[in-house]
Amino acid sequence: MIKETRPQRQQPNSDLMDSMARRTFVSASLLMTGAIVAWPMSLVRQQATAKELSKLKHFTTTKPWNFDAAEIHLTSLGEERFTVLRSALCSGDDATCCLASVLIKRMEQEALPLLPELIALAKDDQSPNWFRAVIVIGKFGESAQVAAPALDDRLAASSGLYQLDVVNSLIQIQPSRLDELSEFLHSALDQCELAFPACLIVGELEERGRRFLPQLESLVLDDTTEARPDIRCEAARAICKITNK
Repeated sequence: MIKETRPQRQQPNSDLMDSMARRTFVSASLLMTGAIVAWPMSLVRQQATAKELSKLKHFTTTKPWNFDAAEIHLTSLGEERFTVLRSALCSGDDATCCLASVLIKRMEQEALPLLPELIALAKDDQSPNWFRAVIVIGKFGESAQVAAPALDDRLAASSGLYQLDVVNSLIQIQPSRLDELSEFLHSALDQCELAFPACLIVGELEERGRRFLPQLESLVLDDTTEARPDIRCEAARAICKITNK
């Protein structure tokens, strides 16, 4: 008669169990440590940004502001400069915000990642630098199409020189709207206090600015005592750019 033999269950190896327990403990410890370390690291990054923001602000404490030195410093920060500029735009400090706007304008298309912050600033009624954001947005050209609704709101709520800034930026980001926006420029060319900046804007339109030639010629030929020499000069310049002469 054959006896059925069953394999005996092996008892767990105590060394193996100890090893597994140690690994579990170490893994849990590392996770806990990681969670703990992540918090101070975020503070370190914040402190580093605050430190660089303070350095940027320092460039506004001397007169005149040294824009070239500020630009060199900003470039030296590499990718970190975007974080510093975002903080500057949202800092609430007018001078730092103004400096950041000028530096972003110099960066041109390279500064496109900052467009959301610029749109937010352009919409901020409490900031005296909103119009600077409007000007910078225009420099992005058609890449800043997403900013059009915010600028349209500004167009309806502004007047005078500020309104001209908005019109200029809208024409740059949406060139197809020149027909619609021309009325603002025609009106500005007829106003002594706005004619000079209007001449600057229409001159940059080059060939597309031909519709403004009659008004520009009238400004150049205006020899009345009320005529401003700087307006006559800028109108002549605009004619040269438009006619390519």
